[in-house]
Amino acid sequence: MIEKITYLLFFIILLRIQAFFFLEYFYKNTKNTFFKIYKVLILSFYSLSLVYILINYFPDNAYDKFLTHSKTYNYQPVNYSKILLDSSTLKIDSAISIINYYSDKEAIEKDLDFTIYFNSHHKENIPFAFKALDSTNEFGGSSSQIKYKQLYLKKLNDTIKIILREYSNKSLSSDGLVNTDTIIFIKTKTTITRYP
Repeated sequence: MIEKITYLLFFIILLRIQAFFFLEYFYKNTKNTFFKIYKVLILSFYSLSLVYILINYFPDNAYDKFLTHSKTYNYQPVNYSKILLDSSTLKIDSAISIINYYSDKEAIEKDLDFTIYFNSHHKENIPFAFKALDSTNEFGGSSSQIKYKQLYLKKLNDTIKIILREYSNKSLSSDGLVNTDTIIFIKTKTTITRYP
């Protein structure tokens, strides 16, 4: 609660400064006496309206006071570029996994998002998918975006092998998925980011 009050006060101060310069401009550059006489009143209404917007649209997840630090694990593929079944080229860029640590609970390094970034000419209906070679290290499904895909792993090894699965038919049904290659990711760097 104290954090929200601090954010609110800081926001009010910035808005009052902004409103002051806004009204000063009209005060000096217009002959309208309305701005000159009701300057304080206009400033107050301006601030109140923007504070109302802040209170009603302030995101609950804008900050997390219990977040102490995070670890980012970077992975690089072993020389990976692949010609897909549709004759297009797939280039694997990198993969990362981020683990957040909190002061109010014990950090458990499991159920991890392993995000694979790639480049392909496909803008929709991506004709391939990824799956962990070690099926015991994967849980659930995977999310799919145009520039990346996320797998959910139970642990992060120094080397992670991922199966490239492609659709053998144009309908992109799960029945048409076939394993076409294995991508090897090597952990290259671990970065720790600390939060105040």
